[in-house]
Amino acid sequence: MWVESTVGQGSVFHFTIESLPHKEPVRVNVGARQPALEGLRILIVDDNETTRTILSTLARSWGMTPTAAENASVALHLCETGPAFNVALLDCQMPGMDGEELARRLKQNSATSRMPLLLLSSGGHRPAAGLFAAKLTKPVKPAHLLAALGELFHRPVVASAPSGEVPHREDTLAQRCPLKILLADDNPVNLKVAQMMLQRLGYRADPAADGRDVLEALERTHYDLILMDVEMPELDGLQTTLRIRANHPDAHHPWIVALTANAMQEDRDRALAAGMNDFLTKPFRTDHLAAVLERGYRHISGNPT
Repeated sequence: MWVESTVGQGSVFHFTIESLPHKEPVRVNVGARQPALEGLRILIVDDNETTRTILSTLARSWGMTPTAAENASVALHLCETGPAFNVALLDCQMPGMDGEELARRLKQNSATSRMPLLLLSSGGHRPAAGLFAAKLTKPVKPAHLLAALGELFHRPVVASAPSGEVPHREDTLAQRCPLKILLADDNPVNLKVAQMMLQRLGYRADPAADGRDVLEALERTHYDLILMDVEMPELDGLQTTLRIRANHPDAHHPWIVALTANAMQEDRDRALAAGMNDFLTKPFRTDHLAAVLERGYRHISGNPT
């Protein structure tokens, strides 16, 4: 272990370690169709539109039939007037009636009293006993949701691809979802890593070091999608997004994805309130980035489902 230090410039710390080779575990193939869940009707209740879209898309990819509700009142109406649901996914924190109160109402109704409920919570909230079959922490990982549904219905789910690896979309994604991308991050290392991930997916992204660079780039050319770091000096991602939404016509609004290490629900809410369309938590993997790009392309092309 050693350190190299220069007065007024900073220090660089070095160390070396010896380690045994690590065999990468079999990854969960969360994108595979799940025969065990095929045809099950799931009710998704969340006041966050992006969360509803992500969870609905995920459930649909497994062969389930999702129905989304933006609040508890809509959810109760759907349960009273529509076909029965096999399971419901309830957000803990919603304005008006929260997820726990909604669960009590559903348990009191003879038509929905036996429907299993899953709770989505972004904090350390402990729900009352007997209301929920399982609790999942937000932002929920697809693998955790898939495992919870498999356990709930006592049905085996497809845990991995036939080869034991996640089927990758790296060779075809940019061809299937062509996008002109602007990548904004004030950290050179983060910028380089994200550019390498995009290159693996077939994209070439123009870099921007801060919010002012983003605004100047938009004056020169149109971008379909902006990967926007939230925390940047002088003009951060939220302020930059507000200016973009104010200064550019709706028809030329780029799809803006927030990049941030803060994963709490309030951070997502602030990003969406500023006009951002989606959210990617740092550090992210290539498959997470690919999913965000696909969602953005579907909305831009007018096919959000």
